[in-house]
Amino acid sequence: MNSKLFILALLILYLPNQLHFPQSLGLPGLNLLNVLFIFALLIHIRSKDRKKKVIPAPLKSNFIYFFIILFVAFLVAQMNEVQSIVNDVIQLKTAIFYMLFYFLFYHALNDKKEIEKLFLFILIIVSLAALEVIWEAYNYGFGGSYNLTHRASGPFGHNWRNANRAGVFFTIYVPFILALILYPKVTKIMKLAGMASFVLVIFAIFFTYSRQAMLIVALVTLLMAFKYSKTLALVVLLSVLNYSLWAPDTVTERISETSQVDERGEEVLDKSTESRFIIWSGALDMALENPWGIGLNRFKSEIGNYTIYKNIDAHNHYMLILAEAGFIGVFLMVKLIISLFSIGKGLSRIEQPQKHFAYAYNVSVISLLMGNMYGSPFFYGELVGLFWIITAMAAKYSYLSKQETA
Repeated sequence: MNSKLFILALLILYLPNQLHFPQSLGLPGLNLLNVLFIFALLIHIRSKDRKKKVIPAPLKSNFIYFFIILFVAFLVAQMNEVQSIVNDVIQLKTAIFYMLFYFLFYHALNDKKEIEKLFLFILIIVSLAALEVIWEAYNYGFGGSYNLTHRASGPFGHNWRNANRAGVFFTIYVPFILALILYPKVTKIMKLAGMASFVLVIFAIFFTYSRQAMLIVALVTLLMAFKYSKTLALVVLLSVLNYSLWAPDTVTERISETSQVDERGEEVLDKSTESRFIIWSGALDMALENPWGIGLNRFKSEIGNYTIYKNIDAHNHYMLILAEAGFIGVFLMVKLIISLFSIGKGLSRIEQPQKHFAYAYNVSVISLLMGNMYGSPFFYGELVGLFWIITAMAAKYSYLSKQETA
């Protein structure tokens, strides 16, 4: 393995496992991930591949426009009220940094075999993360009733508070695992590996007890199954509708919490779900009062002026951007995500295996869209960093295939 590929593999390993490595190198905003990123960039600049003529990364302008509006939101925050400029700079850097992996990997990878190897390595890393979640759940104990503090977060947190994010992480990469299973020309060993990985991921999602993740993975599995067999899709649909027959009892108990009955016998939402609607309503009021946004990293400090909840996350990234970066900000974010479907479209125009994984990529984009509706993980590199890398791989693989054809 050459040095460039080794550093890129280290970045893939590090992204979802950041809590297992040193968090700081002594300077604010600087950590081991930053250093690895810089090393990878320097190695690419010094490599022979750097001299090859490559078209700019697709959707470059969409990323740049979104970066600009985030910078504007940062300036708005400073003009409205200077709280901690260091924290604000770190937040701006974090918001932009993980999307830069798309550009790094797009330009650094110039060999289809390398892309295929790193893609499989990503699926291995996802499977190991699922195994860690299951191991954490095992240590809590599988039996008994549902316990809020026994929600597993795996490599994404030290306690139950990050369980929702862990669940969303797995939903983004499930389509690729299913693609490995469903594609008929994959070897039996790879299919068995894919099946084992899928089982691990499903149970990992169960033990995060994230209702959002369970809903997304059900939809994702149904979409993937329907693409390849209507009969298989029917089996998946029946399995989902009758989840109480095969899912762990604690999972069934968790799902049933969504709808409860009050002292008057009327059906009401659980407190967690109800609070989100109140927060979103406050975020909308905030945006209507400040159409250009209140400024980056200001939602938590301002939401108390619009709701009964103080210093709390928006639990919806679209509402978060709407409040902090205004209507233009949320428009540019949605535009960026929707434009990603063009990456899958470009990949689908080449040979059959790529058409197969192009569909999986599009379903993954749907997972990303849905994963930010009940939470706000869009800027969390631990969750979406690998997605930006896969996006770069899909775009570059499509480009290299077209070059070979030409």
